Amino acid sequence: MPSGAGHDAMKMGDAMPQAMLFRGCVLVLSDSLAGSLLEAELTGIISHEVAHTYFMGEMTEAREAQDKQAMKIVELKCDAIAVLSLKLLGFDSGNYISGLRRREKLANAVGLSSRFSATHPEVRVRNHFLARWMKQLSQ
Repeated sequence: MPSGAGHDAMKMGDAMPQAMLFRGCVLVLSDSLAGSLLEAELTGIISHEVAHTYFMGEMTEAREAQDKQAMKIVELKCDAIAVLSLKLLGFDSGNYISGLRRREKLANAVGLSSRFSATHPEVRVRNHFLARWMKQLSQ
């Protein structure tokens, strides 16, 4: 996988469909996720993960305080950056939510659907937030 802009990337063999930013500088994608998403969906997921670098301090504080609500807010901020990135790259911003839904189906298939429920908003909540945010941007 390519590297650049201060980030390296690696792909790991894992049945759990996951993407994460490791130590704030290495993007990790599981084979099951990378191989299952469309290009625009994967671009949105990667944009979300890279967006975590903007909010690393906030996320660290939330984790240390075990503030799950604050962690969910950071996730929504990263969602907003992912959708904006897709739009700027010429993709339909809806591809981000479809990528999250596809990841959720893959996680359900391997019995790991609830792994992120404490720290990540549900996909329907994320979709609602992003729809309202995009509507405000267009005004």
